[in-house]
Amino acid sequence: MLKYKIADNILNKSNYYYVLLIVLLLLSIIYVFMSLPLQVGDADIWIHLGGGWYFSTHGSLESDSHFSFIQPQRHLINYPWLFQVIVYKIYSFTGEQGLVAFRTLSFISILLLILLFLYKRQKENIYYVFFVIIVYAAVLMSRYSVLRPHVFSYALIAAFLYVLEYYPRKTFILPILALLWSNVHGITYPVMLLILLAYGAEPSLLRIWPGLCKDDKNKSNTLFTLPLVIAMMMIFVTPNGLALIETPFNPVNFAETYIVELRKYSINELLPMFLSLISPTSMLVLIAFLSFFRSLLNKSIRLAHALLFVGGTILLLKGIRFLNEFILLALPIVATTNPFENLLHPINKSGKAKIFFLAINTIVFILSLSSLDNHLSTAKKANINIPWGVAQFLLGLDAGGNIVNEPNYGGYMKWMLYPKYKIFMDMQVPNLFTDVDVYAGFNVFKEDIVLKKIIEKYNPDFFSVPFKYRVFSNLIKRYPNYTAIFFDDADVLYINKNIYPKIADQYDLKELDPFALGSDLMEQVNIDKSDNYTAELKRIYDIYPSLISSLSLARIYNQKGQYEHALPYTDVAIKNFPEIPATYNMKAETLSGLHKYKEAIKVLDVALSKARDLEKQGIYHQLYICYFNLGDKKRAYKALKKSVDVYSQESSYEDIYNLAALSIIYGQPSDPQTLFNISLLKLPPEREDLRVKIETALKAIKK
Repeated sequence: MLKYKIADNILNKSNYYYVLLIVLLLLSIIYVFMSLPLQVGDADIWIHLGGGWYFSTHGSLESDSHFSFIQPQRHLINYPWLFQVIVYKIYSFTGEQGLVAFRTLSFISILLLILLFLYKRQKENIYYVFFVIIVYAAVLMSRYSVLRPHVFSYALIAAFLYVLEYYPRKTFILPILALLWSNVHGITYPVMLLILLAYGAEPSLLRIWPGLCKDDKNKSNTLFTLPLVIAMMMIFVTPNGLALIETPFNPVNFAETYIVELRKYSINELLPMFLSLISPTSMLVLIAFLSFFRSLLNKSIRLAHALLFVGGTILLLKGIRFLNEFILLALPIVATTNPFENLLHPINKSGKAKIFFLAINTIVFILSLSSLDNHLSTAKKANINIPWGVAQFLLGLDAGGNIVNEPNYGGYMKWMLYPKYKIFMDMQVPNLFTDVDVYAGFNVFKEDIVLKKIIEKYNPDFFSVPFKYRVFSNLIKRYPNYTAIFFDDADVLYINKNIYPKIADQYDLKELDPFALGSDLMEQVNIDKSDNYTAELKRIYDIYPSLISSLSLARIYNQKGQYEHALPYTDVAIKNFPEIPATYNMKAETLSGLHKYKEAIKVLDVALSKARDLEKQGIYHQLYICYFNLGDKKRAYKALKKSVDVYSQESSYEDIYNLAALSIIYGQPSDPQTLFNISLLKLPPEREDLRVKIETALKAIKK
C-alpha cells in the first residue's frame, strides 16, 4: 500500500519536478555561458565591433575594405550595421564581460520563448515539453556561443511566430520588430517574409478552400493583415536601400568549399540524420519530420505550419547554416503535434510508466549538463588559437604598415590594429572579399608562387603566420629581407628588415626556431644550444607569457635539473591557461624533480579531470613515476598500465619491461610473459644487461 502512495505522490508532483529541472537547466546555461570566453570559434565578433567603432567614429556605415591593403578596395553591403552599433555600445560601457552577459541573455531569452510556445500547446504533456526544450537548447547552444547578428534574427523568428500563433490581433507589433530585424540582420529578410506570407496567406486560402483544414481548432484566428504588409515593407527601410534585396542571393559556389556553414546538405547526408538518435540535431530533425507527417496523416495540419515547414526544409537543403532557421520554423508544428502522443499516452494513466519517464528525462538532463561542461572546456581550450600576443607586440612597436594575416582571425587583427596597421583581409566573404582574395589569404603561407606575387605587388611590412603553416619557414628563406621577431601560441611574426631595420635588429630570433617550438609540445627544446637560445625565449616570455614560451622555459630548466627555476614558469602557465592539461603535467614533472611526489599527484589529478583520452597517457606516466618513487607499487602498476599502449611503436621497451616486472605481482598470469617478449623484441643490441634480465625472468616464469 505504501508504494502506491509514494507513486501517487510522485505523479501529483511530477509537474513541479519538471519545472525544477527546467529552472536548473537554465541556471546551468547561465553559468556556462557567463564562463565562456567572448571569442569562441571565430573572429566575427571583432569584425562587428570594428564596424560599430567605425560608425560611432565617422557617423557613417562601414562600406568598403578601408582596413585592408588589398587593391582596389572592395565594396561592402553592411546588412548588420545596427547589430554592430549595439554590441559596440555595450562594449564601450561594460567591456567584454558586458558582451558575454548580452550573449547569455540572448540565449536564455530564445529558450524561454520556445518553452512558452511549447507549453501553451502541450501543457498536459509536460514530459514532452521538457524533452524538446532540452534538445532545442543543445542544438542552439554552439551557435549562441558565438556573438553574431543571428542572436537577434533567431529570437525574432520565435517572437514573430509567438505573436502570429497566439496573439493574431496584436500584429501591430510586427512592423516594429520587422524594422529591427531588417537592420540588425537584414540578409535574413527572406525568412521574415516567409513567416509573414505563411500566416498572411492562410485566411484567404481557407476561405477559397475550406477543406484544407479538417480540425476547426487548428484554423487561424482573426488576423490583422495590414500590419503584416507594413512589416514586409520594412526591408526597404535600411541604409542599404534596394541593395539589400539581392544580398541574400549572392552566389556562394566557391565559398561553400572553405566555409563549413555554407556547405549544402545532400540527401545522402539528411537521410541518416533522420534515422540517427546519437545527436541532439538528429533527434530534433527527426521529431520535426515525425510531427509533420503525423499531422498530414491526421489531416489536422495548419496551412501556415505546413508552409513554414516546407520553406524551412528548402532552406535546410541550401546550407548547413540554415539548420537553426529550420528547427525554429518547425517549432509551431513540433508544438502542435506530439509525434509520441499515442506511444506515451499510457504514461498519463500508469504511475509506473510516468515514474520511468521521469527517470529517463532526469538522465537526459544530467547528460545535457555534462554536454554544457564539455562545451565550456572545449571553448576555453580553443581560445589559445588567437594571436593575442602578436597583436599586443605590434601595438607596442614604433611602427605601422601592412600585415599579411590568415583570414580566419582577420577580424581580431582588424579590431586591435586598425588604423595603425592595415591587414590583408578578414572573413567577410562573399559580401566584401572575393574567393580569389580568400585563396591568396590562405595559400600565401603555403605556395611559393602566391607568396612571390604578394611580395612583388605589396611588399608587406609584416607576415603573421599561424603555426600550422610550418612550410612557410622554408618558403620565406628565399626572401632574406624577412626575419622572425616574435611569436605567441597562434602565430609567428615576420618583419621586413628593409623597412624596419632597427626593429628587426632588436628582436631578430637568431637562435630560436618558433615553428620547432610550436610542434610536439616543445619536444624540440634543446639544452645544448647557446645561452642566447634561452635569452631569446625569455625575451619573448617577458613581452607575452604564452603557453609555448612558458612550457619551453620550464622544460629547459627541468632538463638541466634546475627545477626550482622551472617552477615559476609552470605556475604562470597554469594561471594563464587553466584548461590546458600540459601545464599541470609540466608542473608535476617539476615537482617530481624536487621529490615532491605527493604534491605532483594532486596536480596530475587536476590534469586528468581536464584531459581528453589522447592526453591522458602522458599524465598516467607521470603518476606512475610518482607512485613508484613513493613505494606504492600497486598504484604505480595501474598508472603505468594505463599509460602504455603495448602495441604502439611509441611505447619504449623500458616502460614495457617495467610493466612486465610489476605485472608479475599485480597482473594476470599471462601478462608478464607476453610483455617480456615484446620488450625483448624492441630491445636495442647495446642493452645486453637488460636482455639477460628478461631472459632470466622468462625462464623463471616457465618453471
